Amino acid sequence: MGGLLRRMRRLWLVRFLSTPEGLWTVLGAGGAALALGLVPDLVQLIPWVDGSLPGMLVWALLGLVVVSVAQHKLRGKEGVGIVLYLGGNERWHHSRVQAMVDHAKRHHDTCFVVEPSYLLQGTTGIDPVTITHRVVQARLEEAAGTAAEVPRNVSFYVNAPHPHAYELGKILWNQPAERVRVFTERGEDSPPLVLNGSLMGMSEEQGQVAFRMLRLDSRLKEAPTTEELRLLEEQVLSTQREPSRLEVLEAGQDDTGSPGRPKRLALIVSFENNAITPKALEAARSGRSNGYRIPRVPPGEPSACALARVITTRAGNVPDQLRCHEALVRHVFTTWRKDVHDHHITDTWLFTDGPTGFVLALGALLGKNATLVPWDGDSQARGRIPEQGHGPNLPGVTA
Repeated sequence: MGGLLRRMRRLWLVRFLSTPEGLWTVLGAGGAALALGLVPDLVQLIPWVDGSLPGMLVWALLGLVVVSVAQHKLRGKEGVGIVLYLGGNERWHHSRVQAMVDHAKRHHDTCFVVEPSYLLQGTTGIDPVTITHRVVQARLEEAAGTAAEVPRNVSFYVNAPHPHAYELGKILWNQPAERVRVFTERGEDSPPLVLNGSLMGMSEEQGQVAFRMLRLDSRLKEAPTTEELRLLEEQVLSTQREPSRLEVLEAGQDDTGSPGRPKRLALIVSFENNAITPKALEAARSGRSNGYRIPRVPPGEPSACALARVITTRAGNVPDQLRCHEALVRHVFTTWRKDVHDHHITDTWLFTDGPTGFVLALGALLGKNATLVPWDGDSQARGRIPEQGHGPNLPGVTA
């Protein structure tokens, strides 16, 4: 029996030492021994040291560096990774969510999944976005335990159709009557508990799974700097036509409109320079579409848009860089805000084919003043929450 226990312990030690954590633990212990002088005899055996004070100092500093790097590596997993699955039940979605979970577990101390269709189990009359938000709040409170604050770093991995992502962004930013907040405005008397919220984007580059796409705070409302505008021009925005242009849609009406008349703006953000722009422009101009789900307008208001702001990115994917995505979101927001001010806009329709994270960010920034116009032409069923939980069903995943 004793031999078996010894073999099991040896196997556990081998497994531990074969992991990155085990390797860095050994390196950290060795570095600490060098830094603290616990192995002076071994150091003295090095010919060029041989009692030399400068040589001993060099090895002590080297030990400190090794300890510091090892500690950083051992503590590289920190914070909470939250995977939000509000999609359908396709295998593509399932595999993508599993990839999100694997990435979150590798880079965070804790990981959990929120899948509303699994939680609701066919229950009707409950908004899946609302229940997702409330479960996230409860789990963050649980992660905080009895401490005064929740973990400082929270990363969101979101898989959701555009309408759900947009609504989730609105809720996360406003957070009415909630104790835990992710988005923060500067200058508040009582700062939120969660200060470092990030949105993870799913990479389209070979060998990559996810990357830090956006920091979720009020910096997204700031105008892009000169350097960021140059970055957009060189790497993100389209090189064909004008990458950001304003078009007049209503026949016979200039861009100032009739005095006192409500004016609607179509904000069209087209990724990869694809076919969304002409379809969105036609829907905005006519107020009707066979593909877009046009919002209802109050009686007496025009059913179309007076103006359209079109922003297009270049062909291919936006680079997997935080600065590129943040600069793009800030450019879209500040451009829209200027249009609203300069042209007396009273309503906005948003058309976009951007990634989920981009739509969520715009929901946070524009949600109170703009309505998302989703595409229903060939994906209406895919964007619907299933009645039963047929997704990945991983609500309790923890690392």
